[in-house]
Amino acid sequence: MATGNPENSPEMNSLELISKRQDSSLNLIKQWLVKCGEVYGRQITSPLVDIWKAAMGATEPERINFLFSRHLKTSRFFPTPADILNPEQEVKKMESDLSAERAWQKLLRYINEWVNPDINFSNKPELLDPIRRAANAAGGLNWLRECSSDELQWAKKRFLEFYDRMVLLEKDKVLIEDPTIRGMFEELGRNMAIPEKSNFHPTRK
Repeated sequence: MATGNPENSPEMNSLELISKRQDSSLNLIKQWLVKCGEVYGRQITSPLVDIWKAAMGATEPERINFLFSRHLKTSRFFPTPADILNPEQEVKKMESDLSAERAWQKLLRYINEWVNPDINFSNKPELLDPIRRAANAAGGLNWLRECSSDELQWAKKRFLEFYDRMVLLEKDKVLIEDPTIRGMFEELGRNMAIPEKSNFHPTRK
């Protein structure tokens, strides 16, 4: 029976695409360092380039262009990896905190409108799954409705922490479901597979 060419398999194509994008990122990093060296009067050495590649090699090319361009427009000093990446992380943290706070406010409105042990609402809407699970982790809808103000502050802390974890898990799930990333992990799994028992003889001490 004829078999397909492994070089044309989806897994190989995915790995080749990832490799090309990484090579593009590494080349961009070097190019931007040369530009920064010209602007800030800094000599660019091979060890310096290696440090930057290790810190930002997995960053998308488009993001590399944006981050370095922003630094050149806003700073008078030669950057470190932290100078480039920290503002990005701070923005993501602010966006994450804002999203969690909005979810908490949405939960409070939901409890106020739809949670009442004496009333069975026939048309009560469903909470989004991350909010529902975070609410359960914070004590549950009925408890949140009846708890004191002091208890509610601690419940909010538990809610926000759990909600952030739920959002991260959802992002990881989306990442793993991406065909390109999934192919990479499947290929990695095959490469790391333990040999068959008939051919595997662990060294005895």
